[in-house]
Amino acid sequence: MKPPGKATVIGAERAEFIKQKTIASHHNKIIKTWYKGKYYEYPDTQDLDIYHATDWRLFFSDSDSLIDWLLDYGFHPLKWSTLKLWNAFYKDVPSEKMLNANHQHVRMMNLLKNFSDHYWYSHHKDYLSVSKIFEPGNTVILKDSIRTIWDKRDCNIGALVSYTNRNYKDFKLPSIFKPWVAEYVYNRHLASGDTVYDPCVGWGGRLVGTMANNIRYIGSDLNPNAIESVSNLGHFLRNRLTAENRLFQADAAVVKRSDLPDKVDMLFTSPPYDDTEYYHGLVSQCSSTTSIYQNLFSLEIPKVVLNVPSRHADEVKKTADNSGYKLLETLEMRTIAPIRRTSMFEPILCFVRK
Repeated sequence: MKPPGKATVIGAERAEFIKQKTIASHHNKIIKTWYKGKYYEYPDTQDLDIYHATDWRLFFSDSDSLIDWLLDYGFHPLKWSTLKLWNAFYKDVPSEKMLNANHQHVRMMNLLKNFSDHYWYSHHKDYLSVSKIFEPGNTVILKDSIRTIWDKRDCNIGALVSYTNRNYKDFKLPSIFKPWVAEYVYNRHLASGDTVYDPCVGWGGRLVGTMANNIRYIGSDLNPNAIESVSNLGHFLRNRLTAENRLFQADAAVVKRSDLPDKVDMLFTSPPYDDTEYYHGLVSQCSSTTSIYQNLFSLEIPKVVLNVPSRHADEVKKTADNSGYKLLETLEMRTIAPIRRTSMFEPILCFVRK
């Protein structure tokens, strides 16, 4: 059988190869394929794209046999193939959608999630992460979800996570700052060659947003998982990032100006919304963002741009004014209320030193 990279026919031939490779991997066996005069070896693999992205119906006869296998295999962070990750950039976001965090760009979101394993174990306050559907107490939810998606267009781990997150109120994943929103801010407030500092790098959306501009990105985060994942994302994007990027671990509430290069033109970030989200990898979670706001304005960077919840807007404006900043403009980013699912806007507050 031809390996997938060498196959001349995509479809049934590739599907059969993936099926055999997945079965061999599950049983710790080695596949050898013969192609053009030599063997290609495929040892036991952790290529999770095969497990997550392939239609499970290719190698399970019914939903119950799939459920049994999933319970034995357990949950793993979702991964996508390199080809799918590169395809994330083939679809430009329309200009009228650049301030819309609800805009659907699934491939771009997959790119960010691919490098952030801890994303799948993080969750909103009073909710569970989707990884919990594999725990014994939630078996009934896993079974119901699998039996529902079995006859849908997609039947894979991505569809399972999406269905669970959408239809069971006890599960909710953290939000991701959209790269096209970041690009919109950069276009308005930075020039080619400028430097932006992001003290809460999160899932990497503001790093990806620099790709369309010659902007140097400096980022930090309290969570070492975030630094590792965004560093890996930056390495993957190294040929597409036209300017240097540097990442280091630091608490946004205590980071110092001496930790940054001499020239920083703008600070742009989306701090934690108090204790709204719980990030896997942190021993203690944020309980109040006040100290972060106060410290960021004390860095005396010429421009400070903050995406904050509406309930924090007045506090941030007051802190800025007391620190010698004036409000330049307020951008309205369309988003979704996390519980009621009603449309709303979040402010992006843009300040400049007086």
